[in-house]
Amino acid sequence: MCIRDRYPLDVYNFIALQAFKHTLRDSRARHLVYHEITTFFSVLIHCLANEDEIKTELFEPPHTLEILKEKWSEQVPKILERLKGKSLQQINLASAGQSRSIYVLIPLGLPGMGKTKFAQYLKKACEAQGCVLAVVSSDEIRIEAMNKIASSSKRNMSEEELYAKTINEVKESYQQQLKELLGSSQVGTRFILLDRNQLPNTLEKTFKEIREFAQPSADVKVIALAPISNTPYQTEEGSYPFSAEFFFETLIRILKGKDDDTLQGNALTIAATHLRFFQSHKNFVIPERKAVDSSGFDLVFRVPFTEEESGKVDLEMRESLREILRNTTETKSPEDDDVKRLLDLIKKLPEFTPTSPEKLEKAAQTLIGDVVGPLQKATVVEEEKEESKEEAQVVSRKDKGKKKESKGEQEEKKNEIQFPKEKQRLPTYLGIGVVGDRTKEIFEYVRNGLEALGETYHEEKAIQKNLQDFAKGTSFERPRTFHITTLFIGGAQKKVQTQFYTRFIENLDIDIRIHALVYVPDCIITGVCVQDQSIIPIENEFPHMTLLVGKFKPKDSNTVLSSLFGQDGPLHKQYKKGFLHSEEEYMDCYPIKVVDGKVHDVYIYKPKEVFQLEGKTKTFN
Repeated sequence: MCIRDRYPLDVYNFIALQAFKHTLRDSRARHLVYHEITTFFSVLIHCLANEDEIKTELFEPPHTLEILKEKWSEQVPKILERLKGKSLQQINLASAGQSRSIYVLIPLGLPGMGKTKFAQYLKKACEAQGCVLAVVSSDEIRIEAMNKIASSSKRNMSEEELYAKTINEVKESYQQQLKELLGSSQVGTRFILLDRNQLPNTLEKTFKEIREFAQPSADVKVIALAPISNTPYQTEEGSYPFSAEFFFETLIRILKGKDDDTLQGNALTIAATHLRFFQSHKNFVIPERKAVDSSGFDLVFRVPFTEEESGKVDLEMRESLREILRNTTETKSPEDDDVKRLLDLIKKLPEFTPTSPEKLEKAAQTLIGDVVGPLQKATVVEEEKEESKEEAQVVSRKDKGKKKESKGEQEEKKNEIQFPKEKQRLPTYLGIGVVGDRTKEIFEYVRNGLEALGETYHEEKAIQKNLQDFAKGTSFERPRTFHITTLFIGGAQKKVQTQFYTRFIENLDIDIRIHALVYVPDCIITGVCVQDQSIIPIENEFPHMTLLVGKFKPKDSNTVLSSLFGQDGPLHKQYKKGFLHSEEEYMDCYPIKVVDGKVHDVYIYKPKEVFQLEGKTKTFN
């Protein structure tokens, strides 16, 4: 610390612990630790010595200019005075006990996605971390209000009537509950889940209420809980942050269970209301994990509310949904005949696989653990030390050998946030690699694709030549590895803050599903993949696996696919509508300018069946 080592070790431990705790809460502080550590510790020591609150603005000029003039050798003795007569444990617990951290969780999505169910897992995760979860549920408030009116009414009222009569009361009670929770003087770490269907155009009002209701001394953070969506639904009129699969699965859940009190009435009314909810999200963009300040969120956490099973919704259903949305607004319901046709199509849908309890439990544990887990562990470190001494004595008597950690303990230890000592060495990229040597099967898939194209485009000499070369093993060669890149890092430290890095789990078994083959004669052959991104999200807009390379490099697969499926590509609309999910065979050729600035014939061949390979997530250097 640039001062003589003449103070008790507890002083340094105390300062280091406060540094650790604050970097967990403040992204600006974390930045300073990496890039301006002297400034960081100067501000920290200043606040600890003067018993001031550590505020984010103190890490910015002009405050830092004044604080940097202070000498640590004059400030540290003041900290020592605070520690006199107290153990480090007492100081830490007192400090933790006076803090008031509130995390407001706002679900983004559609009715029926499972907010209330996820709240149960969040409650368990909070209890495990020693913090509190309060749920403000509009459904529970509404049920109570409806029952009250129904019991006092002289006639039997329908659910629709009761719903209409309680709208204002529910709104007022909801706001009052939120106000009481945010205005509470309770210390410690608390979570507040807003269990209601939040429309995009009401977010600003919600942010305003949170700011108004919270006490000035409370550290309030707002976290969005957004569903994982592999392929956001897009039409010519606009885009949506959720997939078509997400829309239909949530609608089916409500139609089957009718357990969402936001949607009342028969099937037609329920479906029409659900369509209006979906339409309200048109062109609404959900920020990435590290949300920009303008979004109003401090963090965006993706939750696997559904399994996002690609291919469940065919082209007919997607087209039907698109037509209905054209005539639907937030306030205008679609025509009954259109909704009836959509409901008839839904009957043909195969069953959606419900999200496993293990996956939801893991998501809840990850969210709560990311926010407060390491902090809670740090504040009770001294108390645990004393307990562990007694436990160690018992263990040593029972087993003289070294106590082995369980798999779960090893995993928990691996996932703990460590106070950064230096910049970590990053892999070049993350991905899903093919398990085992599947070269023979991959080459057979490529050969079948080229032969199918050769039969249709039999006059194209380039295809016939490449077929002959392929048989001889010339022109093309296999890449160094067969894999799907989920995140290319290339030394970019900022990428560790994206969801593609933070949600990556190594050694996870994930099948690789190749739906089509894209081929540029003499240059490159790429498999176009449709992956389940509910667990491992993929950075590339067009997930793929390079199969063979010629004049182009493996990285050029990105450019080729962007030229074909991107905004100005000839297959952009078809790709967004999900034509790769169709069970029909498809092939075509497009002259496109790619990579080298020259126009190349780009062929695409989609067989009826998906080519599937066993895959496993791993890091690549």
